[in-house]
Amino acid sequence: MENAADLLLIIVSAVLSVFLIVLIMVLILIMKVLRDIKRLTSKAEHVIDSVESAASFFERTTPAVALFKSFAKIVETVTNKKGK
Repeated sequence: MENAADLLLIIVSAVLSVFLIVLIMVLILIMKVLRDIKRLTSKAEHVIDSVESAASFFERTTPAVALFKSFAKIVETVTNKKGK
């Protein structure tokens, strides 16, 4: 009976060792994935900040562009009438 218990102990120890090694590898992979996700979200936040600043710039410059277009149309109309 003692041989069977020793054999069972060896088998259980081997299975637990393999399980522990696999668990450590999985945890390392999860940590790498989480690090990549963190880097990706950081880049996404940077892109969002850039887009927000660009949108703010265009929001501020839109009235000036509309005014310039209106002024250009007035100049074009006056120039066309002088030529006729």
